[in-house]
Amino acid sequence: MAAPSKPHSITKAPSYQEVPLIVIPRQIVPLPAEFSSIPMKLTCNVCHTEIWTATEEKCNLMLLLNAAAFCKWGVCALCCCQDVEHKCPNCNAFLGKYSASG
Repeated sequence: MAAPSKPHSITKAPSYQEVPLIVIPRQIVPLPAEFSSIPMKLTCNVCHTEIWTATEEKCNLMLLLNAAAFCKWGVCALCCCQDVEHKCPNCNAFLGKYSASG
């Protein structure tokens, strides 16, 4: 005769406490409509830090070709062929560009 089987014990699944989800709206920081050829003081729209922009000159190929053509006639304006990119020195985000062509 078989021995009576022991009743199986049922283990309860662990209970978890629900934690409310808190959503913090991000502040939208407007950037200037136009950038200048020199560093600008503004609030970065990525890291929200008040900064002076880091600037880097980039050659504008179309203006460079036009200036080279004018150099043939004695008018040299190669220094005016630089666009200026503005970046955040804190997070390195691209913020805007000053175009030498206007």
